[in-house]
Amino acid sequence: MQCILVATDLSSEAYNALGRACRLARQSGADLHILHAAASDCEIEEVSEIRRRLHDEAETLAEAPPLVELELSVHVTKGEGAAVILAEARRLKPDLIILGAHGEPHFRDVVFGTTASRVSSEAEQPVLVVQNDYHRRYARVMAAAEEGRAEEVLRLACGIASMHELYVVHAYGSATKSLFGYGDILEDVRADQTAKIDQVIASIPAMEDVRPQIHSIVEEGEVMSVLMREWDKAKPDLVVIGTHGRQGLARLFQASVAEAVLLGCPSDILVVPGRPALPG
Repeated sequence: MQCILVATDLSSEAYNALGRACRLARQSGADLHILHAAASDCEIEEVSEIRRRLHDEAETLAEAPPLVELELSVHVTKGEGAAVILAEARRLKPDLIILGAHGEPHFRDVVFGTTASRVSSEAEQPVLVVQNDYHRRYARVMAAAEEGRAEEVLRLACGIASMHELYVVHAYGSATKSLFGYGDILEDVRADQTAKIDQVIASIPAMEDVRPQIHSIVEEGEVMSVLMREWDKAKPDLVVIGTHGRQGLARLFQASVAEAVLLGCPSDILVVPGRPALPG
């Protein structure tokens, strides 16, 4: 990564997002841009104080211990939170956007009704929503990706997580069950998926020395229902979701069973959006 954008509303949740951003910037050598969306009536003196506070916080967080010298910029812009973040993302074109969860952690809020909702659905960049202490390692990661997104999603996950265990969720519909049944066919699907995941991990330079234990989960049902059922068993530190864009992301959250469970999921969440189609 070369550029990370972290947005903060100065809350305790945002402090953990800033801490996570500093860790990832030190780890990757990326430039770090810190953004705060200020109220429209914020005075010049207040803007200066916010800028100074954020710069001091970032320098403190970056000291423990620095792996590289942190390239740091602080931006305070007046306007509505999501609009300011999206505008800055279009200008900077960061490799990753980091946000703090506001208030009680609600996994479903990544899709509906919050600043994280709008940013994760409209930004062209991956969005990391931080809900936990920034010191917590991403040792156990669970990933769910739509068809054709697995390699991209796993590469990004490996870039930010020093994982020991990787759970990859593949959900299939009732039509697949009716056509093939369970038995050997399902085992073949699981074995094939595990082999493909292993190939992807083996091709990532950052994973040469540390190979995670891979758990390939192939189950019938809606993706989010299967994901949350398995989340309850594994308790991952990070959940990674890859889709083909806004409609794909919303579709993952349509299952009524998942909707109830998602209200209390405390993992950090990495949403990897689909890339817009290239012209012509």
